[in-house]
Amino acid sequence: GDAGTDDDDCFGVYGGANVDFFGFRLGGGYGSEQFGDTERDFFNVGLGAALGPVNVSVNYGQVIDSDNLTVGDAEVGDASNLVFSADVPLMPGLVLAGDIGFFDNDAENAPTDDEGWQAVGRLGLAF
Repeated sequence: GDAGTDDDDCFGVYGGANVDFFGFRLGGGYGSEQFGDTERDFFNVGLGAALGPVNVSVNYGQVIDSDNLTVGDAEVGDASNLVFSADVPLMPGLVLAGDIGFFDNDAENAPTDDEGWQAVGRLGLAF
């Protein structure tokens, strides 16, 4: 194909569910996708709660099987991502939110470090 692959198939499917219990929300799902020669199967799971006005959550996702999934020239293994999130209303319509996460691409023979931390902060205005 034009993107440097021998396969022009493209599809994605994902299913999941959420349940609420005792003030917590537990969710998760499973997905599979293919784009050209690249294929991966993955899952994610998360747990969230409202602690007074503050919402907190932790989410984990992992690739459990892949073909031709790469970072640079290194093939990715069981890549994973763990994210902690929180948001708090500052005043009506104004929310401060943030995420801190750790990712590991689990790439064999990667020329650079294939794991690290990420952080995102956001000030949201809703009216």
